[in-house]
Amino acid sequence: MEENKDYQVYRFDYLTEGSQLKLEHNVYCEDVDISSLITQGADALEALRQDSIDGEQKALAIVQAAAKQWEQQAAVTQKLNRSLEYLRTPEVAHTGNEWRKTGNWRDAEEISNRVYKMTCSVWEDTKYDRETKQSVPVAW
Repeated sequence: MEENKDYQVYRFDYLTEGSQLKLEHNVYCEDVDISSLITQGADALEALRQDSIDGEQKALAIVQAAAKQWEQQAAVTQKLNRSLEYLRTPEVAHTGNEWRKTGNWRDAEEISNRVYKMTCSVWEDTKYDRETKQSVPVAW
């Protein structure tokens, strides 16, 4: 929180590089001296208020232009992030598009090349039958 002579400001500015920009500013005028303003009359205050609102709109346009510039730069950052992620991803050890045993406990087989990797395994799931006192296959 920042305190000025006539108002307080709460700010929350947040940046996630390449994807998110948040700017939140809240202004509070609680204990301000308005005695010199109320003597001017409603019409004069309305004109001053409209000038102030116009000033806010101009400031908003500047912030929006800056945000648009950030959007363009964030897109560049995101493309660079994706490129680096691609380059840092280790290449799959490939089998030359031939099925091979993996050697794990389920006797799985795998097939792969530089683009994909698939693993397949088939095993029997059993349930103990108390009447016959045997394990009976219930699924594959």
